Amino acid sequence: LGNISEGLTFEAVDLTAKASLRPSTIAGFAIENGSIDGDLRNDLLTIRTFDVKGRDLDLSAMGKLALNESDESDLKFQADTPSLDGVGTILDKPLKGIARIDGTVTGNKRELKASGNLNGNGVAYGSTSALTMTTKYDARVENLEFGHAQVTAETAATFVTLAGQNINELSAKTEYNDRQINFEATAKQAERSLTTSGSLLLHPDHQEVHLRQLDLAAQNSRWQLRTGTQPAIQYGGDIVSVDRIELVSADQAVTASGGFGDSEKQLTVGLENLDLATVDAVLLRQPQF
Repeated sequence: LGNISEGLTFEAVDLTAKASLRPSTIAGFAIENGSIDGDLRNDLLTIRTFDVKGRDLDLSAMGKLALNESDESDLKFQADTPSLDGVGTILDKPLKGIARIDGTVTGNKRELKASGNLNGNGVAYGSTSALTMTTKYDARVENLEFGHAQVTAETAATFVTLAGQNINELSAKTEYNDRQINFEATAKQAERSLTTSGSLLLHPDHQEVHLRQLDLAAQNSRWQLRTGTQPAIQYGGDIVSVDRIELVSADQAVTASGGFGDSEKQLTVGLENLDLATVDAVLLRQPQF
């Protein structure tokens, strides 16, 4: 450690490490065995061997990670878990299923890039679940400011349970940047499909969704956002506010505005020229109206 009177930084560290792990517990994870061999010098992390195997998580990595502006990263990593239950217990999250993530890191301090794949089977988070899930991701971080990372992902999932709905196929493109998620998603059921796009803004006290597109098709009916409208929905603290959603199908229209969640809110819903038979079609049930 050099110049530590000026503060402990990566630049001050010159490190060579070799370690062999016997059965251990690290950060709550049970480790069966492991082998680590690497250097940290001049802000360049060189990993010759990193293999850690445990009951619930296997990790491996090899290559170089450049935390300076003169070298280039070439780091490959992989993590497998046969049971997300154990990972969820450590993170205090209701996780279940099998998952694997792999990737390659390139670039350096000016801009680190990571790309790879995430695959899951029988994955669940609380009441949301998917039989299979595959995600291709790309991430970028400038000047090691991980709080301002930019992440894009393409995800496909089958037999999804979401918000009480059983969805045969779900595909989505998402882009995260500075506490905002832009999304395009399509959900398909046997006789019904939904395509939507917009953005999700993550505020400290509430979330806010801005819809650019909403297209619901069921049997012979089709509902869309009224042309030229981009409604916003805010939710947080058990309060939901709606900035006038207008869904139209030919000359039919359904509108909603206002909110609910406390005594000062009221939600106003309007129906115009509504063919009640389309309600049964959208709900995928036998005709009742």
